[in-house]
Amino acid sequence: MAMSHPQPEDLKVSPSAPRMEAVGESGLLIRAPGKINLNLLVGPPGREGYHPIDSLVAKISLYDEIELRPRDDGGISFSCTGADCGPNEMNLALLAAERLTSRRDVPGAEIVLTKHIPPGRGLGGGSSDAAAVLSGLNELWQLDVSDGKLAEIAAELGSDVPLFF
Repeated sequence: MAMSHPQPEDLKVSPSAPRMEAVGESGLLIRAPGKINLNLLVGPPGREGYHPIDSLVAKISLYDEIELRPRDDGGISFSCTGADCGPNEMNLALLAAERLTSRRDVPGAEIVLTKHIPPGRGLGGGSSDAAAVLSGLNELWQLDVSDGKLAEIAAELGSDVPLFF
């Protein structure tokens, strides 16, 4: 019996909360959704050692929450609670903020990440957090960086990060 694969127009993903909303006078709350792989094909590694993949993914209604607030000292403060956050120096949300700030003069931000997506399960929580921080800081600082340019920065952090644009 042949199996048919779901087509994107056939997928029903439960509605999720609004992705970005104002908090207080100048902050933002971003809900960074997880994802599931509906189909994943992994090919043999190429010359550079990476495996090519072909994947069909869907965003899910499980999400992490990220609060961004402006600072006026040019610094980035970061805190993380909830599901295992790991060490700050490996957190993709913080690394995303550092990548964006290294490219331009910005006022700074306070980043508070609340993890709900369990790590290490292939749900893309860290990648989604990184993309959310990039788009959120772009909005917070009114940088007017295109999604394409943000996706380029995102790709430097990991192959799943641009998916969330």
